[in-house]
Amino acid sequence: MEKLSEFGPEIINCEDEKIHLCGKIQKSGYIIVFDQNKNCVALSKNCEAWLQESLGDLLSKDLDYYESFFSLKINFDLNDLKTKSLNNKIDLYRITIFGIKYQVSVYYEDDFVFLEFEKSLNEEIDLYQLQEVQSQIDRSNDVWKTLCDNFTRIVKFDRVMVYQFQEDNSGIVVAENLISDLEPVLGFKYPEFDIPAQARELYSRNHFRQTPNINATPIEIVGTRASLLNLSKSQIRSASPVHLEYLANRGVLSSASFSIMVENKLWGLICCESLSEKYITLDQRRLCLFLINYAVNKYIVKKQIDTLAQSEFIKKIELELKEQLFYSKNLAATLEIFADKFMNVLAADGLIIHTPTTINRYGNAPSESDFLAIKSEVDEENFSKDIYTTYAFSKYKKNQSLNSKDYCGIARINLDKEAAYSIYWFRKEVVKKESWAGEPDKQLKLTEDGKNLYYAPRTSFACWQKEVLLESVKWSEFDKKFLDIIYRIIKSSIIRKMEDFNELNQMLALINKRIEEQTEARSSASKKLDAVKKSQSYLKSVEGLTDEELFKYSDYILEATILVNDIITKTIDYSLDNPKNNHFNNVDTENFLNHIIDQAVELYEVENFRVHLGDLYPIKADKTLLYQLFMNLIFNAIKFSSKQELTNLQVYSVLKEDYVIYYIKDNGIGMESKERDGVFNIFKTLSNATMFEGHGVGLAIVKRIIQRLNAQISFETQLGIGTTFIISFPND
Repeated sequence: MEKLSEFGPEIINCEDEKIHLCGKIQKSGYIIVFDQNKNCVALSKNCEAWLQESLGDLLSKDLDYYESFFSLKINFDLNDLKTKSLNNKIDLYRITIFGIKYQVSVYYEDDFVFLEFEKSLNEEIDLYQLQEVQSQIDRSNDVWKTLCDNFTRIVKFDRVMVYQFQEDNSGIVVAENLISDLEPVLGFKYPEFDIPAQARELYSRNHFRQTPNINATPIEIVGTRASLLNLSKSQIRSASPVHLEYLANRGVLSSASFSIMVENKLWGLICCESLSEKYITLDQRRLCLFLINYAVNKYIVKKQIDTLAQSEFIKKIELELKEQLFYSKNLAATLEIFADKFMNVLAADGLIIHTPTTINRYGNAPSESDFLAIKSEVDEENFSKDIYTTYAFSKYKKNQSLNSKDYCGIARINLDKEAAYSIYWFRKEVVKKESWAGEPDKQLKLTEDGKNLYYAPRTSFACWQKEVLLESVKWSEFDKKFLDIIYRIIKSSIIRKMEDFNELNQMLALINKRIEEQTEARSSASKKLDAVKKSQSYLKSVEGLTDEELFKYSDYILEATILVNDIITKTIDYSLDNPKNNHFNNVDTENFLNHIIDQAVELYEVENFRVHLGDLYPIKADKTLLYQLFMNLIFNAIKFSSKQELTNLQVYSVLKEDYVIYYIKDNGIGMESKERDGVFNIFKTLSNATMFEGHGVGLAIVKRIIQRLNAQISFETQLGIGTTFIISFPND
């Protein structure tokens, strides 16, 4: 609540009304509430006449008594009821009392178990009619209109409409069916406060509410904490006084609302209004909810089909843009090629590609001076946002000199931290008229006791039109998805060269010690390494480099790559041919294998893994080279298995007459048969390994070491199943 003035009455906001704690139900049913010990703690007053016992006696009974009275065995498993409560599910039973059939809903809420009773009218569902409704929805180009038409046949209300919530929580009628002289409201908007936040929350949990007669006297609930009982899940909860006043102002006698849940979110409502008293039975409600779910599924499928078509369209542009940027030497020039496509995809009227040195304008774009003013204002409050959109920039701008209606809508992507590289899309004003069901304003009224003020429901729902100015067409979810994809592609292209430098230095660090051991190779390599390292250091210290500068330094990558290939060959050859480095002894592998596995698990951040070490026989070899051999194989095994739900590694050996054979088995990505032949080639990477970091050096080193140790290596692999490397070491 809020104060009107320091000494005045308090204002009761609609969203403050505790509509789920009303302590009353409608006359169409009965309610009995039990605590966790099966004691009756509350019930509706009309139970006295219904069950022909005093309220005091009824409150003193436990669940066992009621089960006997109703000839009903209730599932009172609290854990089960709690789980169903979380999933918005209830238990349903059918009973007969004094010759009358009832349906019983049992549910759990706030440590209490509720039993709700409603008369059963023995209505049978015509399966043929149900199939026909499903068929109509399947064939329909307007799912919601078809749903409205069939709802009307079931509930027979004077108006049935589909009310969709908007981003700002206001609503708009997207489908309608009338069977009386009520004024149509198709396309009309309703303000957010017509269905306040707490009501939307209840609709998300309880998917039905009805008021059979707004003039009916509600039935009070009596007993322990009766007025504080949480009736969120009740289907017969009494309507709030504010809602009843709202319905009276609309000129209807009864109403019902069904929630439309799309992907577990409240998408909208099916709203039913009648000029006469109407009651929707439990069986009718269940049928209606079934049809809503069926329609929602068709709606989702259609959205998925549309999304798939959009995704295919975006994919074509994405692939083309990636290819162009990969070979591009000038970012701005490449983006210029796509300027028209960028505008067409987002239905923009203008486009600006901004770099530190250029402002390239396309279509109906602002002048350079206006653009710089727009950019300054947008960056002032949204600098940290890589992607920004607005459809009403002109309405809320601070710079009053920016008066053009050609850039009411703005979409922007920033490609670097300094916002030196950016792309702006512009949409012009689209003047439109909105039709509202009454003027969306709030009226303050005194409560009946005269102590407080509350925002009373609107009294007029006649068509009220509003002209909307200085707004463009809103940016859709498709638009925002496209912006995100473009941002990621261009951003990754800009930093790709920096990543290449980092990967190269990581690779060189692994063999740096070897490089230092041979003079001729080091002499040639050191100059190149220094140049690469200086380039990387420079790139790290200076931000906002031009494309030309980035491509200048990328030349070092090609030269260094050629050099590294030569270094690997010479380093390993030198190490193994030098008698001082040949220390062939019996090597116990268990200790260093555990160490290697621990390192790999930590490096690739594997959380769920299982390692099995079988028999590990000693190997006659150089320990240093053997360590490097197993390190490359095990690191690869764990890396390519790290994205599995459970990373599984097996290392074991068998002893043959002339060989010790080691097996290293993983459950990683495996490889295609056509890629087997080149797997030991330097810089060979698998086509299905693009999500993993690496430069294709490890197995090339393994192959060279295997040759020097007079060992043999082979492998077995299945795509998507895993790989097993088999290494045979000679015994002598």
